[in-house]
Amino acid sequence: SGKYLSVDGHVQNGARVIGSNHQQIWKITPDGQHPNGHFLNFLPGTHLNLDLEDRGNSTPGARVQLWETSPGKNQAWFFQSL
Repeated sequence: SGKYLSVDGHVQNGARVIGSNHQQIWKITPDGQHPNGHFLNFLPGTHLNLDLEDRGNSTPGARVQLWETSPGKNQAWFFQSL
């Protein structure tokens, strides 16, 4: 889409992550709980990272949001070449 992942509104638990023309920097770190190429994606200067709503709802169109680090695959992400 040519868009960047960016926060919609205030930086807090539950804030929506959207596609935007605004470039947002993310801190990407290996996920120690889910090795094998999974990563956590933090918003620098916070303890908030990308989280798939409803504890990992994989239904197409599920909301991506910011949330404090918590155990579970809802915050474990991997990257795939297209």
